[in-house]
Amino acid sequence: MGQAGLRTIRTFFTILLSCVALVLTSCATTPALDRIAQGDRYLKENKWDEAIIEYQQAMALAPDLKEARSRLGLAYNNRGWMYNGEAEWDQALADLNKAIEWDPALAAAYNNRGRAYNGKGQ
Repeated sequence: MGQAGLRTIRTFFTILLSCVALVLTSCATTPALDRIAQGDRYLKENKWDEAIIEYQQAMALAPDLKEARSRLGLAYNNRGWMYNGEAEWDQALADLNKAIEWDPALAAAYNNRGRAYNGKGQ
């Protein structure tokens, strides 16, 4: 095999290794996404406090991660909804205000906040 053949084989393997590296790195998760995934599991189990902690940690790791902001808003909304059900209006309002702060487009948070104000007689 000549010099040109070896160069072709080297080039082929270099390209192959680059492709493998790209595929492996695209499948990798980041610590922030791992925290979001754990928070999502807690959210499904109605473990609001644990979910909030996971989402807050994701925000600390990646402050610009929009996924974490919306999930954090949802967790606060859900915990606020729970407080509404227990007639703990002030705690509900605190959480629902945080939900709106983190995700202003979350309509359920506005509805639940209205329920809390109604429960307080306001």
